[in-house]
Amino acid sequence: PEAGEIEPIEGGETIAEVYAGLEQLKDQQVALRARVMKVSMGSMGKNWITMEDGTGVAPNNRLIATSSEVVAVGDLVTVKGVVHTNVDLGSGYNYKVLLEDATFSR
Repeated sequence: PEAGEIEPIEGGETIAEVYAGLEQLKDQQVALRARVMKVSMGSMGKNWITMEDGTGVAPNNRLIATSSEVVAVGDLVTVKGVVHTNVDLGSGYNYKVLLEDATFSR
């Protein structure tokens, strides 16, 4: 999405704000609106959803959420989840930030 294309939700965050406030948001629940860019189903028992909202600068312009819910590439979603930082899953899978146990609404 282009900058300004996706309107943030009232009382929510943008992806850029999540990255900027990692220390304050760590282990807190956040909500945001974004477009689903990629979905990986069933890895390590979860669905991995990559989202963008037109904010932030690469590589900090994408947020990955884990969820048991199913969404499709291209969906515009409101997502709520808990911010976890510096997640090391081993085998080279390291994440500066993950939005875990996410729930989605369209």
